[in-house]
Amino acid sequence: MRSDIAIHAEPQPVPPPTPAFTASLKKRLLSGGIWSLGGRLVTAATSILVNGLLARLLSPDEMGAYFLIFSVATVGATLGQLGFAETSVRLVAESLGKHEPGRAAKAVRFVFLYGGIGSLIVALAWALGGGQWTSVAVFDSPIMGQLSVLVAIWCFLFAMRNLLAETFRGFKDFHLAVLFGGAVHSVLAAILFVIVWLFWHKATLGEVLLLAIGSVVASNLMALALLGRKVMRLGNNGGNAPLQTGHLFNIALPLWLNQLTIFGLARVNLWILGAYHPKDDVAVYGAALTLATLVTMPLLVVGAVVPPFIAEMYARNENQRLENILRTITTLAGMPTLIVLIIFSLLGGPIMGFIYGDFYRQGALVLALLSLGQTVNVWTGPCDPVLRMTNRQRTIMWISILAGFFNVVGSLLVVEKYGITGVAFITALALIFQNLAALLYTKKKVGIWTHVRLAWPPVKQLLRS
Repeated sequence: MRSDIAIHAEPQPVPPPTPAFTASLKKRLLSGGIWSLGGRLVTAATSILVNGLLARLLSPDEMGAYFLIFSVATVGATLGQLGFAETSVRLVAESLGKHEPGRAAKAVRFVFLYGGIGSLIVALAWALGGGQWTSVAVFDSPIMGQLSVLVAIWCFLFAMRNLLAETFRGFKDFHLAVLFGGAVHSVLAAILFVIVWLFWHKATLGEVLLLAIGSVVASNLMALALLGRKVMRLGNNGGNAPLQTGHLFNIALPLWLNQLTIFGLARVNLWILGAYHPKDDVAVYGAALTLATLVTMPLLVVGAVVPPFIAEMYARNENQRLENILRTITTLAGMPTLIVLIIFSLLGGPIMGFIYGDFYRQGALVLALLSLGQTVNVWTGPCDPVLRMTNRQRTIMWISILAGFFNVVGSLLVVEKYGITGVAFITALALIFQNLAALLYTKKKVGIWTHVRLAWPPVKQLLRS
């Protein structure tokens, strides 16, 4: 009788496949994307404004020293963080996704303990002699050596800023991550430099650093107050997977080496030029490099939003859905990037002259080459976050190291004969290699593509459920 019932029972409807974009996911991605885009636009606009003002407040030699100092501070901040900024995103998002708020709170404490100690050690090493030696022996810049203590303070503050912003990102508080990851202190710095330009028309490099440090201090204090309240509201449920120091460092160290290599890939050329060429050449290259980062702004927006979702969806084995989402976002991000590349390639000289002054028009070809490399970076998509959020941080680390090695060796070979143009060409090649290798490895090991869709379908079709 049971058999008859089973035979004549009506077939159960097959549940429809999970759509690529649920209403909840669309809302979260859209909200995070809007905040990230708005923050990046504000940060980019204020950075251009600040650099344009500094090019008028400082001589080209001082401007070259400023770009070197800024690059040292950002790379030093990455060095001091020990990879815990990226680790914070992953651990906080995972813990909250598993409903283990106590574990998330513990992760935040570990991140700031180890990241803070590492950043303090790096800052002290620079302030207590390392900065003076490097500035004189490597960069031949006595003024940079005289400001070693200020550079060390700036480095430590940048590290804390990054730890705060990435922790907010782990909580999926994208608006706070954007605001305190650069937007707030960039706006504050822009206001201060506008005042200086309007009333005094000139400033020393030391005064510029003091104003920049003050803006970061104000931003970090606001962020720290907000994060402290958020962590205190978390419960004590630590979950079934307690955090251990060894496990944390196993995650953090490959991420650390990868980030160091990525920042080195972007900045090592500036250092090589600083060692072999006059500081006014460094100023031109640094100005072009700053503008070229505008090309990557869509990818930076994507990278600011997707890592927590990658970790979540990969843990649920939703690879096909994840690929659809990432390729859709990359395609949407790739179109404006191509437009910016074309504009910079055709009008690079006038743009450089308008923003920085006529002296900087000579950086037009450098701007075009760097923009080409960054365009490939955007069009290959967020393969770097995919590898990092799927426990393949060692792979991206080795890819980055190999690309960085090529960049350093190639730049050293061409710097004396071909100057800033040759270095920009090598940098673009290294960036293209790094991103194509990461794209192919992401497909091989994770099973998904992240690059743009070359056949452009309607946006509604991409986003339909």
